Amino acid sequence: MQVMKYKTFMEERFPFKFHFGNYPKRKQDVHMHDYVQLIYVMRGSCRHFYCDRDLVISKGDLFMIPPWVEHSVNTDGHDADIVMIDFLPVLVNEKLAGFTQTVMAWMNAGSNANPDDEKPSSEAPIEGQTANLRGTWLHFSPEKQLLVEQLLLDIADELKHKEKGYEFSIQLNLVKLLQLMDRELGKQDRNSREGRANRLKQTHFDQVIKYIAENYMKDITLEQGAELANMAPAYFSHQFKRTTGTAFIERLHETRIERAKELIIGDQLSMTDICYEVGFHHLSHFIRTFKKKTGLTPTAYKKSLSYAPDPEITPFC
Repeated sequence: MQVMKYKTFMEERFPFKFHFGNYPKRKQDVHMHDYVQLIYVMRGSCRHFYCDRDLVISKGDLFMIPPWVEHSVNTDGHDADIVMIDFLPVLVNEKLAGFTQTVMAWMNAGSNANPDDEKPSSEAPIEGQTANLRGTWLHFSPEKQLLVEQLLLDIADELKHKEKGYEFSIQLNLVKLLQLMDRELGKQDRNSREGRANRLKQTHFDQVIKYIAENYMKDITLEQGAELANMAPAYFSHQFKRTTGTAFIERLHETRIERAKELIIGDQLSMTDICYEVGFHHLSHFIRTFKKKTGLTPTAYKKSLSYAPDPEITPFC
C-alpha cells in the first residue's frame, strides 16, 4: 500500500499543503499518510472509501483523516469541487490545546508513529478499520458551510498572493476551521448523549406504564413509580410528564377509568363494586374522577350505553 510522506511535498518549517480543484475523473488508490488531511466537498459529490466503508459524500461534508488511516477519494465521473488540506499537527497543537480536545485527539492519533518509517509500527496508532466515522465525518448546515468556505477561500487567497505574514494568517484560519469542527463535534456528542438519556428514560417509563396497566387495582404511589424508574420522586414526576405528556397520577387514573368503563359495559357489578375493583377507596372520589375523564358520571355513562344505536341497524330516513 502506498504511504504518502509529508517530507516529499511540505516544508519542514511550515508543514502545510492546500489543494483545490475540480475532479471529474479523480481515482485514488487506497493509501495512508503520516500527516493529517482535511477533505471538504464544495460542490457536487464523490465517493470516499474510509473506515472500511464506501461512502457517497457531497457538498458540506468534511472529513478529518488522521495519520496512518487507509482511505481513497474517487469521483467516478461525477463532477465535484474538492478541497484537501494536508498538515502536521505540530502546526496548530499549541493554539488548539486549550479548547479543542475532540479534534486534538483525532489529529494526534498517530503521534506515536515515526514519520520516517515506511509504515506504522505495531505500537503506532490506529488502523483504518478502527477509525471512528462519527468522530471524523461532519456535515455542515448551509449557514455553517458559508463560514467553512470563507475560511478556505481566505487560505487560498493567502497562498496565491503570499504577502508578508501569509503563513501566520493561514495558521489562524486553519485554527478557526478546526475550532469550528470541534464545536460541531461537541454538539453532536451532546445530542447523542441526550438521545441516549431520553431513550433510557423512555425505557424506564415504559416499564412504569406496564406496571400500572397490570396493577392499577392496587395502591400505587409516585414513590413506587420513581423506584421502578431508578429516579428521585421529584425528578421522576417532572420527567414522566415531560416524556409521556401525562402526569403519573393522571396516567394511573386514566388506566383505572378505562377499566371501569369496561366493567360498566359488562354490567355484572354494581358501581360500588366497580369503584373498589379498579383501585378507588371512596365512591365519591371514583365518581369525580370518572366525570373528569369522560364528562359523565358512571351512572350517566351506563345510561348513555342503552341509548346508543345498534351499528348494524340503519335507521329509516
